[in-house]
Amino acid sequence: MVTIILACYNQANFLADCIQSIQNQSFSDWECILVNDGSTDDTQKVLKSFCEEDARFQYIYQENQGVAVARNTGLQLARGEFIQFLDGDDMLQSSKLESQVAFLNNHTSVDIVYGSSRYFYEDMNELFPIHYLGFSPTFEMHYTDLNQQEVLLKTNVCTNCAALYRSTILSKGILFKSVQFEDWLFNIHCSFEGLIFHYAFLDNSFSLIRMNPNSLMLKHLSSLSNNLFDMERNKIICNYNFKSKLNSYASVAKSSFFNWNKLLSINFYSSFFKKFLP
Repeated sequence: MVTIILACYNQANFLADCIQSIQNQSFSDWECILVNDGSTDDTQKVLKSFCEEDARFQYIYQENQGVAVARNTGLQLARGEFIQFLDGDDMLQSSKLESQVAFLNNHTSVDIVYGSSRYFYEDMNELFPIHYLGFSPTFEMHYTDLNQQEVLLKTNVCTNCAALYRSTILSKGILFKSVQFEDWLFNIHCSFEGLIFHYAFLDNSFSLIRMNPNSLMLKHLSSLSNNLFDMERNKIICNYNFKSKLNSYASVAKSSFFNWNKLLSINFYSSFFKKFLP
């Protein structure tokens, strides 16, 4: 079974589309935990209407504490073998769960499979591979790539809802932190716990991210300091005694580059002027 954790705050206008994309999944063995993070609009009414129609939905209300806490609330209740995160204004293409579950079942060395995302406004006929603010959502990483920690320390590889996680994250106690880019930090923590990521381009499996000026992502970016993210990331690096090979290579390469250029310039000019100077 897949546990879908849908965290939402004041997104009543978009929830029907989001939840219908769950119900339209070709893979039907799922439960969906609907976490209402203290919404003040009609979110509760919309969510409860779906719960009355479909027993696979479970409704949870909490006082507003942010998307990280809302997802953690869902994780505490999750019973599935796989975990799918989703925000209330986003959607999944209809084969997303089926394709990624099949991939994980056939690739036991992979813990987290993720696909591509596409951004959209209201017109679903136009899907953009990049956000209007410049976010590029996908970095293609193979499960055989060494040092995946290095990659994730430099960039987040996917949007939050593009991935499907094994429930291993539950046994390892990995939770979201209330910081800017909480999903990125979550993925960093997963990688340092030894979980393996893999990008797979699978048919009809995009995660669809709404370009909404009132989205949780943009509110989150404007309300929290990036210093908290840096502190938590550095804490992980220290806790796991991690030393970056890439940074070491970069310092050596930079040093060698300047020394080499200096050496070239000295040799060039000395030989050049020797020819023409008395």
